Amino acid sequence: MNEKLLQGIFIVLVLLAFVTYVSGESKDAENVIYVLKIEGTITEGTALEVVEGLREAEDMRAEAVLLELNTPGGIVDATRKIT
Repeated sequence: MNEKLLQGIFIVLVLLAFVTYVSGESKDAENVIYVLKIEGTITEGTALEVVEGLREAEDMRAEAVLLELNTPGGIVDATRKIT
């Protein structure tokens, strides 16, 4: 290959790596999405875990909370505490 072409490719790769590094550094630490996973039957204990998780997300100053549910249901009173 032509030496100038190889130099050009090298420069482009270095610039690309630099831009990728700089963009990763500039992200705000405040842009946090808190993920709370609930699996299995919802019980009183599950409701308490959700409340604790929401408090932790608030302490972290999370911008959003994602509640991921994989449950067949559970105790109605516990479910109401979550909502």
